Amino acid sequence: MGMDMNMGMGMDMSSDSAAFVDTNSSMARSYWYIIAAVLGFTALLRIFQIAETRTRLRLGQLGAVEHPTQPRNALAQAFATGSAILREIAGPKYHINNRWASWLSPPSLGRSLIIVIYMAVILYMLLWHSITFDAYYYEKIAFRAAWVSVTQVPFVYLLASKASLIGLLSGSSHERINWLHRWVSRTLLVTVTVHGGFFYVEWYRADLVEVELQMMTMVKYGIGAWAVLAWTFLTSLTPIRSFSYELFVLQHIAAAAVFLWLLWMHVPSYAQYNIWFAIAALVFDKLAMYAWTAWTNAPASGKTGSGLSKFVGHRAEIRAVNDEMTEVIVHNVQFKWAAGQHIYLRIPSIGPLEAHPFTIASACPDTSSASSIQLLIEKRGGFTKRLHAAAANQQNTGVTAIITGPLGRPPAWAAFETLILISASTGITFTLPILESIVNNTDGLTCVRRIEMLHVVRKRDSTDCYIERIKTAITAAERAGIALTVRIAVTCGTSTGTKSCCGSNCQCHNFEMAPNLAVEVSNPTAAATQKSDIEKGIIPIKTKPITETSSLSITPSSTEKGDITSTIISRPSSSARTNSETTSLKPTNRQIIYSSSRPDVGSFIRRPVRASAGETQVAVCGGKSIVACVRNHVAALSDERGVHKGTGAQGIALFTEHYCF
Repeated sequence: MGMDMNMGMGMDMSSDSAAFVDTNSSMARSYWYIIAAVLGFTALLRIFQIAETRTRLRLGQLGAVEHPTQPRNALAQAFATGSAILREIAGPKYHINNRWASWLSPPSLGRSLIIVIYMAVILYMLLWHSITFDAYYYEKIAFRAAWVSVTQVPFVYLLASKASLIGLLSGSSHERINWLHRWVSRTLLVTVTVHGGFFYVEWYRADLVEVELQMMTMVKYGIGAWAVLAWTFLTSLTPIRSFSYELFVLQHIAAAAVFLWLLWMHVPSYAQYNIWFAIAALVFDKLAMYAWTAWTNAPASGKTGSGLSKFVGHRAEIRAVNDEMTEVIVHNVQFKWAAGQHIYLRIPSIGPLEAHPFTIASACPDTSSASSIQLLIEKRGGFTKRLHAAAANQQNTGVTAIITGPLGRPPAWAAFETLILISASTGITFTLPILESIVNNTDGLTCVRRIEMLHVVRKRDSTDCYIERIKTAITAAERAGIALTVRIAVTCGTSTGTKSCCGSNCQCHNFEMAPNLAVEVSNPTAAATQKSDIEKGIIPIKTKPITETSSLSITPSSTEKGDITSTIISRPSSSARTNSETTSLKPTNRQIIYSSSRPDVGSFIRRPVRASAGETQVAVCGGKSIVACVRNHVAALSDERGVHKGTGAQGIALFTEHYCF
């Protein structure tokens, strides 16, 4: 696999050797020219987007136009039309809805196209003027593959960096481009295999395999680098990676360092600048993150706590919300954050070497003083399992937390007229801060007029730790003049027949105990026989206007499809309690609607999009199935309505967040 070796065939490879270096090095430069051009183009789009966002917010604050999110000139219209077309192309995603095979689901259409284009460029670079049917056939392809491979190495490390120039220019955070890091690495494995494979075939045909291995030590280093790369590919596959994520991270970091050392020993001096480039990217990233961690955890005036948290880190309290969720409150946080950002959390007493990313579940206060952040963490395995056990054994236990962040680059949520927030399970930690940041906005820099929120949860008691925040947000939205509707779908028992997943004493569907203003209940027995919208089926729930009475009113109604029934439970307002006369109540924004079946996600998105006269932002956080479902509905709805294509329909932006390893 050497790039600078004596083949024992009268060919001095120390010159690549001279016959191939000029062409191959020129090809390597072209690779970086292409990357620079793409990054430059995305940076220009990013600048235009930032300017457009600021203009929208300023117009919304001044009240100068009725719908500040609509395009105002030809340039803005062209940008909006191009964005709509790209969103429709990039959005669709095929998801294999099988527990054991879901990891084989292909990337979204947009990501797949990027991967295909990248691989096409690499294939072109690999073959251009390298195939000549002469005595140097194998050597030319092998050397070209070597150059193409070593040129990709810095890009792989740049894509893996948390403090990356690529993320800054493209406007994306590291976790949103990590998928590209994996696919570029896989492409690198292919080109390295071609490099070594063609040399091996040439040596085998000349019966020189053993001679090369004995004489050229660099060949052994090359084989070692290929083995590390192959090992990294195998351990990065989802089933293996999720088996022990902590172990995966440790071995992955070690493999990345060993790989660079093996490459440095293998690659000739005239191509080693690529290795130094990768080393520089790795070192800069680590130093930047260590410095960031030191800054966010340094001692501050007025910091309270005991033990280690008095000198470094933060005082944190952990509490077991239920059997599946842990709440962590980190105190004395000095930095500000945006809704949708996350931090890396390390608790030395539970996992001294482990730092895990968690979304900040609380909105950033407007005050300039130190504040606290909330994290809601689902118990899975490893660190989260040990964290939950510690919290369950000693409720409200004080621990020392070391945090890094905030990280992530979410969009400007206030720059859209309508927000549609969809979450499942702990995905509420992503959508609820968005809701709170909008309804509690005090500077007037907002275009939002309507918010629709849907939260899908398995057990109703899982909402206990944030239901009061939702009720407070409803009041704040009314005060701010924002139409807000919150729907909570409790799915306990809807996927396992009539038997509840909580046992015989399950109270998940006893919504009379729920702290809300309005409840929508479907028959869980009938619902269980249907597949959810995510599972290619729909359970319709039709409601009647809510009537306000002097006491709890339970009104049954029937649907037109099957024997599914709905029940509207209405609670009287304070005015109704003082007036015994029954009055008609139109549906308002002051309601939390519970349902006992899986929601029709498509209809939930369609209604507010059709009603909006400006641009809509859909944000979803959950498992892969619900994210794929939302992706497909948004792309199909945008295409159906002819968004920004002369129909008058306004844009539909989509921001997705996964809670998966």
